[in-house]
Amino acid sequence: MNNSRFKTTVFKLLGGYVVGALLLALILILSGAEVRNVIKVLMLWLPINAVYGLAIVLLLRRMGLAQMVGMSELCGVCIGVMPQFSGLWPTYWMRWDVALVMIAIQCIVLTVVVSICALLQKTVKR
Repeated sequence: MNNSRFKTTVFKLLGGYVVGALLLALILILSGAEVRNVIKVLMLWLPINAVYGLAIVLLLRRMGLAQMVGMSELCGVCIGVMPQFSGLWPTYWMRWDVALVMIAIQCIVLTVVVSICALLQKTVKR
């Protein structure tokens, strides 16, 4: 993948992330959270989401799926809303043994999802 395609993939993922983060903010505000607390949650999750985003971009690039229509955007949205489904603050990061297990589980799930999408893409092309 050349440099411009890589940048396009990153920008698509970022666009999806913004949509997901706004969706998360809306969910939290509608459930009664204060706006400043929503901003705190988004800021606390930003470093973790950045690592996940980089991993996803590299995985999509490695598997040749970066140019699959909607894949980067969908992954970005999933990263953006992840705090809603993983807990508002990842307390498992406090202990390395639990953090490593959670990271491994999340990477396995990510690999399975991307693999299924790759199979679907091959099936659609036929």
